[in-house]
Amino acid sequence: MVISYKQDALHIKDLQFLQEYLTDDPKILHRSFPLYSFLPKDEPAENAIEKILRAITPGKEHIEYWFRWNEETPWHVDGDESYYKQQFQKNPDLEKKLMHNYVYDPEEHRFNQIAKTTHIIYIFMQNILGGYLQLCTSHPWDKKKYIMNNTWEPPKGAVITTIRPFTNMAIRFPSNLYHQVTKFKPKLEGFAMKRL
Repeated sequence: MVISYKQDALHIKDLQFLQEYLTDDPKILHRSFPLYSFLPKDEPAENAIEKILRAITPGKEHIEYWFRWNEETPWHVDGDESYYKQQFQKNPDLEKKLMHNYVYDPEEHRFNQIAKTTHIIYIFMQNILGGYLQLCTSHPWDKKKYIMNNTWEPPKGAVITTIRPFTNMAIRFPSNLYHQVTKFKPKLEGFAMKRL
């Protein structure tokens, strides 16, 4: 299980561009750019964010990208959202369920496909205590487990790797590793936290 990280992952001009682009009020960020999007491997980048992602992601792969602003996350693995949506589109009955708030069925193993790798880039890490990335390296996800289960917890004695993120740090790891973001709070009360 290889976990790799790089300080100064983005060229300084790209980092500064993204920081300026992403500093709007977090409540209206979705109006400026997609908080979740998908860039198919054979399509050109449609915005500045996608151009930067294409430049730093090796190979010609589909890229699914998310922005998380000041969010903690429970233990999870990263699923292949494109594969998941394709399965619904192939089956009209499933598509109807999806449109009517389909409740995920843990026995539905057709959707158990994880992403190839997970990459995280920290655009902002300011005024934060905590907010570490934790990865469980001793108990990876297996195909018998349902991918959408956000109630998973590492068993006693599990090996947990904890990484303190910094601005412009990139981390890459296999998507079958459960990971979470720990609780965090402002380092200095009265000043805004920025964790993106």
